[in-house]
Amino acid sequence: IAILGVLAYSFIATVVILKVIGAVSGGLRPAADLELRGMDGIAHGEEGYATGDGAVLILEDE
Repeated sequence: IAILGVLAYSFIATVVILKVIGAVSGGLRPAADLELRGMDGIAHGEEGYATGDGAVLILEDE
């Protein structure tokens, strides 16, 4: 019975934490257009999987 209690507690706690994070940050996923552009370039300013020699720096047009 203790195992079921731990499983239930873990599930409920995880759902509550995800709901709070989603409410505070506006969602758990990025916007569709940002996701299609690639999250590495948006978050870090470089490609994560470059096909050339090393990572390629991405500069935003101003």
